[in-house]
Amino acid sequence: MGTSEICGTVASTDENGAIERLAQTVGKRTGTERTLEMEQETEPFEIKNNESAQRFETRIDGHDAFVQYRYSVGGDFVLSHTEVPPALGGRGLGGKLAAAALDYARNRQLKVVVTCPFITKYIHKHPEYEGLLRKDYD
Repeated sequence: MGTSEICGTVASTDENGAIERLAQTVGKRTGTERTLEMEQETEPFEIKNNESAQRFETRIDGHDAFVQYRYSVGGDFVLSHTEVPPALGGRGLGGKLAAAALDYARNRQLKVVVTCPFITKYIHKHPEYEGLLRKDYD
């Protein structure tokens, strides 16, 4: 077993060099909505910003996974909750949802307040997002 880097993602390979798993992220803009098309194993899925529900979401096999957000009175982007149903667990969806929300904030130069423990842990593992955080939030 070895590892390979493909499109910035580390994928495991077997002894013959065949890729066992690949997660590829491609971003595109559609109007005011940011859509991320992704491929997980053989099933493609997309993450979209559902602005009316204030969440980044995906639907796979009849299950919804999402990151809930809101805007504070001061205009901060508050990430409050991440939910991935057990049926969708182990696919890295929580991290992809967190990245979509954080990239959205970065692209719009928004300060981020995190009240979701999962996203707090995600940012600790991905320090490139730490600069987005509102440091003086209580």
